[in-house]
Amino acid sequence: MIDDYLYSGTQTLINRFGIQDKAVLDQIESDITADRVRELLAGDPDFNVFSDNLDEKLLRGIHKHLFVDLYEWAGDYRHCDVAKAEPLLNRKSVDYPPPYSFFEGEKLMEDAIKESLSQLGDSSFKTANKEEYIDKLARFATDLWVAHPFREGNTRTVTIFLRAVAKFHGKSLSGNLNNEEDGLRFRDMLVMASVGDADPLKQSLRRSLKFPKNVANNDISFENMSQKLQGFRRKKASEFGHVEDDLESNFSAKMN
Repeated sequence: MIDDYLYSGTQTLINRFGIQDKAVLDQIESDITADRVRELLAGDPDFNVFSDNLDEKLLRGIHKHLFVDLYEWAGDYRHCDVAKAEPLLNRKSVDYPPPYSFFEGEKLMEDAIKESLSQLGDSSFKTANKEEYIDKLARFATDLWVAHPFREGNTRTVTIFLRAVAKFHGKSLSGNLNNEEDGLRFRDMLVMASVGDADPLKQSLRRSLKFPKNVANNDISFENMSQKLQGFRRKKASEFGHVEDDLESNFSAKMN
């Protein structure tokens, strides 16, 4: 698979700084995007990309705001296939749709993006009770993330977009987006949801979503989420006849 986003002979994304050391770029990217997230969440009108429309323009605007200092293609959809070995899936990749195909009937990336966003047009989003809303939001988050619109930064972009969705529906979504460990954990919840186990993701949303005061808020402890993650890892590992080391030791990859 040819990836022309990378410097030749490396796994480092071509960037505005000309940095070819991946570890150095990862740290700079983390610092810069953390500042950009703070700008978005602070509500400063100079940095506010939120709008009344939950659409592709908003999705691309969020990504561009987060990564424009780093990559020329910030805000542009990817034009290459992507794959990433997932410890939770025994080093297999999530099945991300391709941006183009030579095979008739194959689902393409932009189709997947449009289908995901079309879910937000369902009027029942606004009238749903708490559990229904969490189910809908978890499905939407998973489908949009699996579409993987961008070469890098999908988890961060989807997370910000989820905040816009919650705000649009009169709710709020809390959580520390500048904490890399939390970001990696959220990414793993999306990986799990992509293969049919959305329970940890839904539990996380129950914990993070703030509903109007007249809606009961049954909080879910972080310990329960961690236990669910560990149980899923052991289940997957047993299918291949082994149990890997502690889950957290596998989270060395940068979230994407």
